[in-house]
Amino acid sequence: STIEIVANDSQYDTLYLREFATEQIITTIPTQSTKSKISFSSDRAKIVSITTDKDDYVFLKLIEPGRSYTLKIKDLAIITPSVADSLSNYIWQSGNRMFKLHAEVIQYGKPSQVLELYDSLIQTRQAQIEALKNQLSDNELQLLLKQNTSRAHGFLFFYGRELQELTPNDDFFTFVKNIDLKDEMYIYNFP
Repeated sequence: STIEIVANDSQYDTLYLREFATEQIITTIPTQSTKSKISFSSDRAKIVSITTDKDDYVFLKLIEPGRSYTLKIKDLAIITPSVADSLSNYIWQSGNRMFKLHAEVIQYGKPSQVLELYDSLIQTRQAQIEALKNQLSDNELQLLLKQNTSRAHGFLFFYGRELQELTPNDDFFTFVKNIDLKDEMYIYNFP
């Protein structure tokens, strides 16, 4: 696969392409000169992060083996022509917005109310993904659907075990039955 910086008007001189789940660096991307392609190896479709050297900016990108990608860097933002990238970043950030909007319910409400909130978030995001599926490859669609549920499940695990101190066999954790732990796309992309 290759990645090319086609425009850069930022102060960044290097970006890092990292595995999303492990944060392992795949390659560095020098940004001083545009129109140079950086080759990197990718053995499967996956979500990666593009970060600055100080990790003060993070952008998620979906990649597939053998494909070429372009990036524009405008001020402090990375721009790609990919609908999948936009959806991936939306999914990643919308959980934080949910937490801010419903902090009182999450802090003081019943666990069943929190489950309902996050089920609603999953359904809302899934509808948005489905509405744009004609603009996505099969791998992108599957990654986004899995990212959608895994982000919510990750928070629900934290909420149930850490904030509520529920035991692993509590009825709250019934969503675990829906996780396919043999699914390689899920295992390799999500912590």
